[in-house]
Amino acid sequence: MKKIVGVTLLSTLLLSSVGFSSQAFAVPVTSTPTNAEVEYTSGDGPGIIEEDDKDPNTGKDVLGTGLPKNLYFGSHKITKNEETYQAHDKTSKIATTGKLKIDDARGDGTGWHIKVAQTGQFANGSSTLDNAKLSITTGAIDNLGGLKPSVGAGQVVELHGDPKDEKVIFAANAGEGNGSSSLALDRFDLDVAAGVEKIKGSYTAQLTWTVTDTPMK
Repeated sequence: MKKIVGVTLLSTLLLSSVGFSSQAFAVPVTSTPTNAEVEYTSGDGPGIIEEDDKDPNTGKDVLGTGLPKNLYFGSHKITKNEETYQAHDKTSKIATTGKLKIDDARGDGTGWHIKVAQTGQFANGSSTLDNAKLSITTGAIDNLGGLKPSVGAGQVVELHGDPKDEKVIFAANAGEGNGSSSLALDRFDLDVAAGVEKIKGSYTAQLTWTVTDTPMK
């Protein structure tokens, strides 16, 4: 017990001696700041990316991950019945899906919205599929580089061939939609009303997708 106390006292004396020596040769401590900065300016405004995603292993397009270039609703015998057709690949018969992708590099969180319209009714020359309805079923929303847009997921957007009848399909409110955003397009259907006169041949129509760089009103 006494031995332990002796060691403790010796340590205290040595520390005290070292402390005295340090004070005698103290050098003032100074610091000099180095400022670091990185600055960003606004990039491109919102724009639709039409291309499919690329497979990282093969570099090839991944079907169904971009905006579909064509919607094929099949070939059918003429009837007077009400019928519904789902868009599919003409060769493989696989159902057509897609993604509505938009990049917004402005960096100010202004918001944006996308409308879709059918420029006219399905037509084959002067013959039209009166009262036909094209429906787009949407899925999940993803985002990289910002907050997810809050408008567009899990809805059915119906188009009736009126170019003035634009429908909001995807939208980012203020504070949302910076970076890259995408909306899954899970299904495309065409409903043809009963009793509509049809003639032999192909009926065609066109969709337009319009981006506006302000939030939906």
